[in-house]
Amino acid sequence: MSSTYNEASEFWEELSSTLKEMFHNLAAQSVEVQKNSSYIDNLIAVSALAFFILAVILLIHHGLRIHRNHVSKTHFDLILGTIHEEAEKKELKKLAARCVELGERIDAHISRKKFSKKISTLVFFIARQMELDFTETALFFCAALVHDAGYLDAPSELFCAEVLYLKEKKIMRTHVLRALNYIDFVPRKYIVTFMNAITYHHENVDGSGFPDGLCGEEIPLCARIIHVAEDYVYMTEKTDYNKPIDSSKAILRLKENPETYDAGIVNVLANVLKNTVI
Repeated sequence: MSSTYNEASEFWEELSSTLKEMFHNLAAQSVEVQKNSSYIDNLIAVSALAFFILAVILLIHHGLRIHRNHVSKTHFDLILGTIHEEAEKKELKKLAARCVELGERIDAHISRKKFSKKISTLVFFIARQMELDFTETALFFCAALVHDAGYLDAPSELFCAEVLYLKEKKIMRTHVLRALNYIDFVPRKYIVTFMNAITYHHENVDGSGFPDGLCGEEIPLCARIIHVAEDYVYMTEKTDYNKPIDSSKAILRLKENPETYDAGIVNVLANVLKNTVI
């Protein structure tokens, strides 16, 4: 299963090496032009080089953005391809489509663009790295998309507020208990995974979380993974009231709080980010 990460790493290394060689050759040519041409020719050559470098950077940025937009779908389809039972494959594909729709609705309500997609993508890669069962991986991905469905019952203006009063905080905390009405499309045989993800993703390893104060492995695995992935995205995402930190600082902060996060899952996330273009 680690081949996915190795291939991404090899692709990036090869691309970086090619670009470095290209820039070196162009720079050498530019220097040669400066030795043998007039000032105007030199200016034209340097301008052309700068324009070319800018074009390459924009092309790389666009390519990576396309890659990020399709990476979770591509690998989810890969997971579906490993499931032999055709009926289950169709059922999971339909389930994922419904979860994507609901996830986008949640994101619009809480004013966080593609928030559910970012979290579910990380959850997907963590599950793959942990070598979980293919069906379980697919379900974790889907559940992560809709784990905050209970927020749809909270006033949308609360998600834009810099400070929440005690009453408002209580309203926000109840989102883990309010999602059942929004996931009625989930087949009964998968509902436990979804309820675990929705109800327990704010439980802390030391038992200080909510709603039930579960400890350690009492917290369902899906919820522990989502907790790590969600808070990582929170830390690294810019909002009107949150100054983002870079990936390495976010991982360090997660590691510094073993009473809150599953340390093993944090290590898996760090490895995923190191070896995967997401």
